[in-house]
Amino acid sequence: MLTCQTSGDTISIVGKLQVHFLDAIQDCLRAALDQPQALTVDISAVSEVDMAGLQLLLAFLRTRQTCAPTGLRGAPPFLARAMEISGLDSHFAAFAI
Repeated sequence: MLTCQTSGDTISIVGKLQVHFLDAIQDCLRAALDQPQALTVDISAVSEVDMAGLQLLLAFLRTRQTCAPTGLRGAPPFLARAMEISGLDSHFAAFAI
């Protein structure tokens, strides 16, 4: 299961950030693309991740950054390790707050 909730200037992603569940958060992320204010993505409640989840998250952050400042916070240790193993850690580092 995977959910995405927006509250003010924060999007919280909760659950398994995996290919099987990504459809569940696409509408939430798509709606946030056009918001003109700064936005923070909180991933502290992500419980599992796979490469597809990392790719979707990075694509969202990069696309959103063209509209307004976008940050990423709360990566649990396993998620930070997955970023490192995948070679994407340097890309995600640009969004860390």
